[in-house]
Amino acid sequence: MRRWWVLALLGLALASYAADEKPARKGGSRQPVQTSKCNDVPARPFDLILARPTANSVTVSVLCYEDAEGVIAFGTQPSKLTNTTSKRAFRKGEPAEIVLSGLDADSQYFYQLRLARTNSAEFSFHTAPAPRRPFTFTVTSDSHLDEHTDPVVYQSTLANALADKSDFQIELGDTFMTEKHPNREAAFKQYFAQRYYFGQLCHSAPFFFVLGNHDGESPRGRGNETDILRRLVEPDAEALLPESRSRQFLHWQRHGASRCRAAGGLLCMDLGRRLVRGA
Repeated sequence: MRRWWVLALLGLALASYAADEKPARKGGSRQPVQTSKCNDVPARPFDLILARPTANSVTVSVLCYEDAEGVIAFGTQPSKLTNTTSKRAFRKGEPAEIVLSGLDADSQYFYQLRLARTNSAEFSFHTAPAPRRPFTFTVTSDSHLDEHTDPVVYQSTLANALADKSDFQIELGDTFMTEKHPNREAAFKQYFAQRYYFGQLCHSAPFFFVLGNHDGESPRGRGNETDILRRLVEPDAEALLPESRSRQFLHWQRHGASRCRAAGGLLCMDLGRRLVRGA
């Protein structure tokens, strides 16, 4: 008799599970969805992200959220920014890249975005050091901005990296979770949100990005079909973040030693002589 009760209870449990199960996607399992509020970031006039540092230059990616005109002032001493770029227009929602060139190697620089209505804070960066000089870099990965992400912890991690005066930042992907979004507009919102988060660190630590399998590289949830959302989003979305180029990265330090410190959840690794030579 007890055996029948066990079977009956098991049957009820399975029936309940089946009733709660979401419709299956092609491929046999449930289609993941983005349910987090991490993409609801504060309004701001602009984001600044540094990229492609070399011994004599760095690129500043400027994304303004209203049409504006302005320049970047820069120099080797704080509050004494004696050099300025040519004035240019910044269109709403369209990233613009400005190259600061003719810089001294192994030197600290300070810079400020100056617009007609507002200015950025004064930020700093360091050009590539001389051979065998130490440098510091930080690594983050799998920020997701989904239901598994705590934005307070994420921002604390970025703040710790900034406090460590990272010379450059490597993001190892699973950053945009493209396949979790139902359409192009929703996917783009996460790209803009990540500019907000990266902007908290990468205004002073040049940004290097590595695509993860959840950054439009996987058709998860779409069976054997081509990932149409990826093809719709990818060309424009990639422009929202400055491109990383391996030659500039290798130029940073061919024979030097890296100095890494744990920064509250950051994963740090040694990019010593062997790995750089083998890249």
